[in-house]
Amino acid sequence: MLDSLTELPLTKPSVGVEGLQQAREKVKNLCEETNALLKKNVYKNYQLFIETSKEISFLKSEMSSLSQLINEEQNLISSLQEMSICGDRQGPLSSSMDKKDLTINNMDDRRLSGTTGKPGTPGRMGSSFTSDTSNSFDKIDQCMSPIGVNFGESEMLEEECQSDSEMAPTWLIELSEDLDVCIAQRNFEDAVNLVHKFNDHFALYPKFCEDPSQADLKNKINGQIEDLIKAVSKELEIVPDRPMQNGPRAARRAVNLLIRLGRSSMATELFLAQRSAILRYCLMQQKKEGATLPYIERMSTVFFTNIQESCREFQRAFGLANTTSGTGTLSSADSISLNNMNDKMSGFSLSLAMACLVSWVKKKLKHYLDSFCGHVFTTQVPPSIASECIAIVNHQCKKLRSNVHIDLVFYCDQRLRPGIEKIINESRDKLMEAIKHRCSNDKWFPQNFGNKAAMTKFLEEMKECNLNVQNFVYDECRLSLTSNTTSFAKSYLHCLRDLVKLSTLFTHKLMVNALVTPFKAHMRHIDKCLRDDNFRSQRKLIVINANFVLDTLLPMVIQYCNTKFNSVPDEILSLSIRDYC
Repeated sequence: MLDSLTELPLTKPSVGVEGLQQAREKVKNLCEETNALLKKNVYKNYQLFIETSKEISFLKSEMSSLSQLINEEQNLISSLQEMSICGDRQGPLSSSMDKKDLTINNMDDRRLSGTTGKPGTPGRMGSSFTSDTSNSFDKIDQCMSPIGVNFGESEMLEEECQSDSEMAPTWLIELSEDLDVCIAQRNFEDAVNLVHKFNDHFALYPKFCEDPSQADLKNKINGQIEDLIKAVSKELEIVPDRPMQNGPRAARRAVNLLIRLGRSSMATELFLAQRSAILRYCLMQQKKEGATLPYIERMSTVFFTNIQESCREFQRAFGLANTTSGTGTLSSADSISLNNMNDKMSGFSLSLAMACLVSWVKKKLKHYLDSFCGHVFTTQVPPSIASECIAIVNHQCKKLRSNVHIDLVFYCDQRLRPGIEKIINESRDKLMEAIKHRCSNDKWFPQNFGNKAAMTKFLEEMKECNLNVQNFVYDECRLSLTSNTTSFAKSYLHCLRDLVKLSTLFTHKLMVNALVTPFKAHMRHIDKCLRDDNFRSQRKLIVINANFVLDTLLPMVIQYCNTKFNSVPDEILSLSIRDYC
């Protein structure tokens, strides 16, 4: 028995370290995938929640306005019932009917009394009957004879009656009342259909328009059409206390009705005025507090998000959603002024509408950039923060171009050009002053940090700047690079990252000059020290520092420029030429 037990395996083969690590990696990957999916679902549900809340708020405002209109109609109906004159007319009408009945009865009584009150002789009734019947037959013969009828005049009367019935139908006579009812009930779609029917009728019967007798009817209906336009335009009017009371669906409905009524320019102007009020309201909700960079980032997000939403709503309302993708990207050069549009266009032009939208976006961007310059281009804001703010605005303009096909990057660069040039010049001057000050005190001694901990801390600081100087360390706490060289490398890289963000079509050359000038100034200092007999003993150390600048720092600058611009300026490439001894 013991022998059989000893033959059995007492332990199972265990999983190795590699298997555990693989299982751990699988679990870690599954956790990351699960977290990513959860984040996507949460973000999607959050977006749905935001859209639903917007629709609910819009529906709530529409329900409140609808209830207010219902109350007004109820009050109007009750007042009409109180002022009704149907009850007052009932008495006179009944009395008049009674009088009519009385007169008819009296006439009958008189006729009867004329026959019964004076019976006369028996033969008199027969003679009167025969005489009356003979006279009636004579009258019938006269009516039926062809001589007594004028066929020409009767045919003319029939044609006139027929033409009148064709030119002035019943619905046209009742059109004024129907329009009043539709406007009072806010049934604008039916009212617009009646207006189109009215215009089609006048186009079909032009002689009816020239008839002086129908001028009053036409003027009255034209006045009601103007009232209809005013009622529809109120859907897009702005209430100061409640700029977001009407939802996008109501705005699109009003725009469609105004376009059908031939008021496309009015629809454009009112719609953009409404979106301006919403934009102003959203910006006013942001508090003007905190640091400059978070404030600019928050305001830029609110502004450009609202602009994109306004552009999408405009394209939906004016039927441009399917045309912008085919027309390409529009710029500020394609814009026109709203005042140049005809107020009564016979046809709706998509190009004019899109030009008005671009003009509106350009105007709003101008106001925003004016406020932006007042916050960023000041002495209290350092160049690094200012460059971050400018990069945020440029990024948002590029998103606007890709999302709604409106390119205002050129206009933004043009508006920010004076402030950007000022920042570039100030950054270059500060870097030049620092180089001049350090070079005047440069004694060309290696750095001694005293202990390994200080050296480790310094190496970490250099790694944060993507500079690896481990090969220049000796004796654990000594560095064969001078403090002037390391300080120049750090400050130059910081300046490089800030200035690259300020590169635009207008400022690229100035930015390159601001990078080349300090680099050449530092290299001239090295070349001067190499030629100076006072530093003959430090010549080896000077060469090491020069090689670090040319072989380590400059390739990083070239690579960074190539990453940002997809090319390297020739001025920067020429810095690699070694013209020192």
